[in-house]
Amino acid sequence: DKFLSKMSAASGMDLTNLRSATGTFALLGRSMGMTTDQAEILSTTSTQLGLGLASLVNVPVAQALGDIKSGLVGQTETMYKYGVDLTEASLKEEALAEGISKSVRQMSQGEKMALRYNLMLKQTALTHGDFARTIESPANQVKILSERLVTAGRAIGTMFIPALTVILPIANAVLIIVTKLANALAAFFGYTP
Repeated sequence: DKFLSKMSAASGMDLTNLRSATGTFALLGRSMGMTTDQAEILSTTSTQLGLGLASLVNVPVAQALGDIKSGLVGQTETMYKYGVDLTEASLKEEALAEGISKSVRQMSQGEKMALRYNLMLKQTALTHGDFARTIESPANQVKILSERLVTAGRAIGTMFIPALTVILPIANAVLIIVTKLANALAAFFGYTP
């Protein structure tokens, strides 16, 4: 969380969105058999990669993060637009380069995901740190503005939570009564509610 707080402060990205993305990557890593430490590395570097890809290709950060997640689980098409080849042939080459003789088809999903992750990092070297290098560009300033609006909206929304905890149960009760009255009225006129 300290890392994400620093990342949010430096980049202007919404902390809750960063936590969500990083958490999703960490859960994905754990579900594929990674250790907690490996999943942490995967999650933080994938989130950073998402910022870099979004900056270099000028797509929304959420889209880049979603594309990385899809690429990690084997949906290779989502990463083609970034120049990343995650096909089985590329995985085979990467495995051989890493000294792995096991056939890609015999690998677990976790092993394949690790190879995809390695390929992503290698094939996106140009994007690493692009967001930080070009943070002052209009495209990145628009991304930051959008994220800051989300943060502001969330902050304003939390001010209304105490009022909503009182109002929502009353609103739900009123709607239950209105629904019962409408059903009774429909039944009175011979309609099946």
